[in-house]
Parts: sequence; C-alpha cells; structure tokens
Amino acid sequence: MVLFGHTKQAASAKTSLSYLTVGALTVVWTFIWYLYLNRNGASPNTYLWVYGFMATGVVLLIIGAGVGVIGRSAMAAETAPTAGITGVATTATMPPVGATAPGPAPAAGGMPQAGTGQQPATAGTVPPAPMAPAQARRM
Repeated sequence: MVLFGHTKQAASAKTSLSYLTVGALTVVWTFIWYLYLNRNGASPNTYLWVYGFMATGVVLLIIGAGVGVIGRSAMAAETAPTAGITGVATTATMPPVGATAPGPAPAAGGMPQAGTGQQPATAGTVPPAPMAPAQARRM
C-alpha cells in the first residue's frame, strides 16, 4: 500500500539534495567568516573552528554527491520493469501456464537430437513442465 505523498522509490534524491544544500551553504558562510577573521584578526583557536566548519561543509558535499550517484544507480532496481526493456518477460509476453517452450523437434524414431537435454516421450504422456528453483525447494 502506498501512502499519500510516499512513492515506492527511495528518497535518495531528496537526501542528496539536502546534503548538497547544507554542505554548500556551510562552505560559503565559512569562507565569508574566514575572510572577515583575516581582515579583523582572530585567535588561532577561532581559526580552528573555521577550518572545522570548512571541512564539514566539504564532507557534506561529497556525501551528497555520493548519495546521488548511488540513488541513480539503484533506481532501476527500485522501479517495476517495463515491456520495452529487452530480456524482461511481462505477463503479456509470457506463455500460458502449462504451455511448453518451443524447442528442437525430436529426430526420426521418437528420439531427441543429441545434446538437447530432452528425454524421449512415450505416446499418451505429457512431459513435465520446467520447475522454478523456488518450487523445487518446496518439494
């Protein structure tokens, strides 16, 4: 169930934007503070705070950029597959339940071709449908 205002995608874009904004503002105001202290003189202890805030702003910028890249690469895994992607089967392209996939026809005499992995079918029997690994574990 999707709540109002919440999407299925992670909030990596908002988080990245927040980190980038806070980091950039921290760097800008720390630089202004640094210029002010240089013109008016300050104690070495005050410069320690300036360097700390400047480093914090730069780290926040790096984290924001990293979260943005990670969120962009994870977006494909968070969204539902579409029919336009090659190699992704949707319900419209999947064969009906119980239908067998087309394969090479058996050779003369009812024996399958060598190397196909098929077993010969006797008259009146239905070959078993392929089983998914999750189904095999349940048996």
